[in-house]
Amino acid sequence: MKFYCLLFNLVFFTPLLAQGTFVNPIMEGSDPWVIKKDSIYYGITDNWGESLVVWKSDKLTDRGIRRTVWHTPTNPDAWNLTDIWAPELHYIQGKWYIYYTAGRGAEPHPDTGQLIWHTQRIGVLECILQDPQTTAWLDRGMLYTGDDIDNWDGGWQTNIWAIDATPLEMNGKLYVIWSGWDSTANMENNGFTQQNLYIAEMENPYTVKTNRVKIAEPVYDWEQSHISPQKLNEGPQILKHLNKIYLIYSTPDYWTIEYKMGQMEIEAGKDPMDPANWYKKPTPVFEGTDDVYSVGHGSFTTSPDNSENWLMYRSKQTPEGGWHRDVRLQKFTWNGDGSPNFGVPQKAGTVLQKPSGETENVQGIEFADNFDVDNTNDGYDNWQFFGWNGNLEIRDRQLLLGAGDFQLWNGDKAVVRGYNWTDFTMETDIRPESFTRNGGVIFRVRNPGFGLTMFSGYFAGIDENTHEVYLTKVKDETESEIARSGLDSAAKDWYHLKVQTDGVAIGVYVDGKQYIYTYDTDFKEGSVGVRTLNSGVRYDNFSVVSKYSAIEDDETVPGRFRLYQNYPNPFNPSTVIGYRLPAAGDVELTVYNIFGQRVQTLVHQRQSAGTYRVVFDGSRLSSGIYEYRLKFGGRTISGKMVLLK
Repeated sequence: MKFYCLLFNLVFFTPLLAQGTFVNPIMEGSDPWVIKKDSIYYGITDNWGESLVVWKSDKLTDRGIRRTVWHTPTNPDAWNLTDIWAPELHYIQGKWYIYYTAGRGAEPHPDTGQLIWHTQRIGVLECILQDPQTTAWLDRGMLYTGDDIDNWDGGWQTNIWAIDATPLEMNGKLYVIWSGWDSTANMENNGFTQQNLYIAEMENPYTVKTNRVKIAEPVYDWEQSHISPQKLNEGPQILKHLNKIYLIYSTPDYWTIEYKMGQMEIEAGKDPMDPANWYKKPTPVFEGTDDVYSVGHGSFTTSPDNSENWLMYRSKQTPEGGWHRDVRLQKFTWNGDGSPNFGVPQKAGTVLQKPSGETENVQGIEFADNFDVDNTNDGYDNWQFFGWNGNLEIRDRQLLLGAGDFQLWNGDKAVVRGYNWTDFTMETDIRPESFTRNGGVIFRVRNPGFGLTMFSGYFAGIDENTHEVYLTKVKDETESEIARSGLDSAAKDWYHLKVQTDGVAIGVYVDGKQYIYTYDTDFKEGSVGVRTLNSGVRYDNFSVVSKYSAIEDDETVPGRFRLYQNYPNPFNPSTVIGYRLPAAGDVELTVYNIFGQRVQTLVHQRQSAGTYRVVFDGSRLSSGIYEYRLKFGGRTISGKMVLLK
C-alpha cells in the first residue's frame, strides 16, 4: 500500500497581499498560554496530563509545530506523577522556564465519592538550551506555597495546595503569583475549598524566598457561583501598561457558564507583597454572552507587527457543565485610564481580521506527504490541526485522524499549513476504520476553525455505511450535499480518492473512476486537507498539484513544447512568463484581458530551440485576471495570471 517517495514542499509560491481573516474557536483546549519572543509565538499545553508540549509558530492564529518536551516521572513516589494543569512558558533572566501544576491523582471524597485533586502542587522546569522545543529540561522541583518556609521539609504533604502559577518581574525583583487553598485540610469541604490569590518573592525562577501573602479572595457576589458552592479566584495573568500592572484573574467556577474575568491593579514602584497596594475592580472585565459561554483564563500578547494587543482565552463548547472547552482570540484596546478594554466575546464563526502583520497563505504549486516517520504525535509539521487533543497522530507511517476516538462529532480536520490552491489535482489513499467509517478530504477551505462545520469550502468523502462517494459544501456553518454516487467496487480497506478542480468544475474520483462531476460557484480558492465525520480515518500518499505547475501541449512535439506558469502569481506590478521550444520556429506570446481583448504582444519573432523567460509589466493596468497565449508550430497553449494591486 505504501509508495515511497521524497517528501517535498511547494516549488513556487508567492504571498497573498490582502490581510486575511479567521474564525473562532482556533483550537480545542483549556487554559491557553502564548508568549512572543523574537517575532515567534510559543505556546504550551499538556498532553492528557502526562506530558508537556511546546508549540512554535510565526502566526498567532496557527499554534504551529508541536514538540513533546517533558514527561511526568515514572518513580511512583514522585509528587508530580500526573494531572498536569495550566502550564506556562516564560523567558526569565536569559533562560526558558515552565511553571506547571501536577499531583498524585484524584481521590474520592469519603462521603460523596466526588473526585478531589487535593495533592496538586506547583513545579518548575528549566531549559538548559535556548530552544524551548528541545527535551533539555531540568526538573527544578516543587515551589513552596505555604506559610512556614523555614520549616518545610520539601515534601508535598507539608506544602499547601496551589495551581496556576505565573511569575511577576517588578521593581527589580521576581515574584510568583498563584491560586491556592487556605490550608491542607482540603478533603473536609467536599472539594469546594475556597481558592484565593497569593504572592511570594522568589530567590530565583525556581525557588521561593518568602512565605506567601494573600492578595485577593472572592468578595463580590459575581465571584460566588450560583450553580455550585464554589468560590474562587484563579488563573492570574500579568498585563503591564503605562505605569500600572494589571492582574487579570478568573472566577467563580470553570465548570459552569458563570466563569468570567476580573481585574486587580497596582502602581509600578509599589510593593506587591502589601495587599493594601492592590485594588480589585468591583465588576467583571470580560464575561460570556448568550452565544459564548464561560470565558476566562486568558493570556496576552501582541500582533506580529506589535501594533495590536490580543487576548487568547478559553470558553465552553456548550452551556451545560463540563470540561469541553475551546480556545479563542480577540483583539483588545485600552480605556482612557490606561486599563484594558476586552470588549464582548465574539460568537463562534464570526469572521474576524487576522492580527496585523500576520503573513497570509501563499499560492501552492506542488506538495506531497507520505508520513514516512516513526509513530508520533509530533510528526505532522505540514498540517494545521483543528480537532480534539490526541486525535491526530502518525501511526504505522500513516496520518491517523481521530486517533483518540474522542469527541469525533466535532468533525476533526487538518489542512496543509501555509498554502492556498485554486485549480488542482488532489489525491490520497484513505481508509475509514471506526464507528461510522466516514471521512474524506476538504478543499478550497477558508477560515477553518474548531468545530464540525467551522469552515467554508467543500468536502469529498467516502461513506462506507452506504458504500457511496459524496460531495458537500459548507457555507455559513451549514453543510449541504451537492452530489452522491454509489461505488461500483466491493467494500475494501483502502480507497484512492482524487479531486480535480477547474474553475467552477469539480470532479471526484475513486480508484481511478470518476463518480461525480459538477459545478459550483461559491468557492474559488483556499487551503486543502483532510476531515473525519465520527470516524477514525487513515491517510497515506497525500499529494496536491496545481493545474498551473506546468501548462503543456498534449500533442506530440519532439522535445516537448511547454509553457510555464508565470511567477510570481498574483503579481504587482511585474511577473515572469517562461516557455520552452523544442525546435526553431515562429513564436507569438500575447497577453489578453478577461474580455478577450489583446493587451500586449510580448514576443512576435522567430526563435531557436531553448528555454525563454519574458517579463510582463502590468504597472499601467488595473487589477484583474489576464490570459497569456503562446503560439508555436500551429499550436496554442495558454495560462492565467492575476494582477493584484
